[in-house]
Amino acid sequence: MTAASQPIFMITKFTLNDQVDDVEEFQEPFVALADTLSRVDGFVASRLGRSKRASDVFYNLGHWADAASYQAAVADRDFFVHLSELYYLASIESDQAAAVSEAGDADGHGVIALTVFTLREGVDAADFERRFHEHVEFVVAQPGFVHHRFLRSLRRPGVYVNVGTWASAEEYLTLVRSPEFGAEAARMAPLVSVESDFVAPLEAGVAG
Repeated sequence: MTAASQPIFMITKFTLNDQVDDVEEFQEPFVALADTLSRVDGFVASRLGRSKRASDVFYNLGHWADAASYQAAVADRDFFVHLSELYYLASIESDQAAAVSEAGDADGHGVIALTVFTLREGVDAADFERRFHEHVEFVVAQPGFVHHRFLRSLRRPGVYVNVGTWASAEEYLTLVRSPEFGAEAARMAPLVSVESDFVAPLEAGVAG
């Protein structure tokens, strides 16, 4: 499979502007935008969610057959109309990524643990990927694990994103608070800096 034909994943973060008083004012065009994208050839699935750590942050996690399909979607007039509405309501950050690996039930639903890893200076990407896959062997054996997809950013060199799905928030939080998880995190700390968010999917947010 060539780079041009490989599936891509779009991770788009929306942070509401201070003047937005009613989240419904944002959520309606947000869902409409995702619905418009889902009607384009090459769309595979998307998941919409709201951060549980920052109530003014929303995410659209999109899966596309290839980059050309996504480009066709964003060239659509309806997409432009909905996106224009959102630009008045939120700041928007978008990343495009390719899958490195995944495990579990890709069709399973639950809360989303979104983790961004940035390689520290001088760290070899292959070394980090190998260490991360060792970490995954530990994670997939834990109660509540549903699925994870490990992504490499195509726009930000040295940046990876893991999208993990868990059956419940309680099971995920029990894991990350455990001494075993703390030890795993400590072993990866010399390789990467880490940012994380915890995302509750919107009821209308899963399509495929």
